[in-house]
Amino acid sequence: VHSALALPISASAKSMPLGVLVAGLSPNRALDEGYSSFYAVLASQVSTAIRNARAYEEERERADALAR
Repeated sequence: VHSALALPISASAKSMPLGVLVAGLSPNRALDEGYSSFYAVLASQVSTAIRNARAYEEERERADALAR
């Protein structure tokens, strides 16, 4: 791999990104619309997974606080 694509991992539509997804590009395939849309979907799925994990953690912390 000689090239990489960096995509922001967004927290929401209006806030700063959570981070950046860096993915290596295959030297055997050109970065066409289909290939780049695959990476856009990948970044979206990673963003959703991180937001879900954060929401779960916040809910667990609220439950712990109520239990105390």
